[in-house]
Amino acid sequence: MTDRFREHLPGYPNTSTIPVAAETFFTFHRPITHPAQVETGFRVNRLGNSSVISGVGIFLRGELEAAAWGHIVHVWVDRATNKPVPIPEPVRRGLLPALVEGIPSSKP
Repeated sequence: MTDRFREHLPGYPNTSTIPVAAETFFTFHRPITHPAQVETGFRVNRLGNSSVISGVGIFLRGELEAAAWGHIVHVWVDRATNKPVPIPEPVRRGLLPALVEGIPSSKP
């Protein structure tokens, strides 16, 4: 997600509005042991005014079924006041292609 934010918001993380990870949740269905090579996938489960819920899957390299999945809730806040603010428009536009309608937020 951080790479996606950087890609669509020049200057991030040194911007006046920033995303804060308000919640993370993952369930591991198989062990992932060191030094396993992993790949991650994400989608947008919900795109609100000031928050985004992203579904995340963690895959052992080359496998089609996720070893773990969950979600992350990011809330955009004003850096000075820590109050929620609307997601910056360039970030919103960058997240829209990954939006999947009708997906429960806890099981991507």
